[in-house]
Amino acid sequence: MPAYLCDWNYGLFMKIQSEWFEKQIVSKYGSQRKFCKLIDGRKGDHMDVSALSRSLNGEREFSLREATQIARLLGVTLDEIAMR
Repeated sequence: MPAYLCDWNYGLFMKIQSEWFEKQIVSKYGSQRKFCKLIDGRKGDHMDVSALSRSLNGEREFSLREATQIARLLGVTLDEIAMR
């Protein structure tokens, strides 16, 4: 099942570009596991790989803190993360 985000400005649903995220993560960090260890999780530890996977599949939303850290680690703006 494709993952979608709702664009509240237009009332449309946009497909999450999980391939883009995965390509960026693997090319810069080698694996999702290594990438997740650099992101603070909601419980004070690092982000769990399954949480990242669920977010990329549209089953879970990134928190603002997670999205900000992901943007910084990928070298893009927070707007770029929100658009994808």
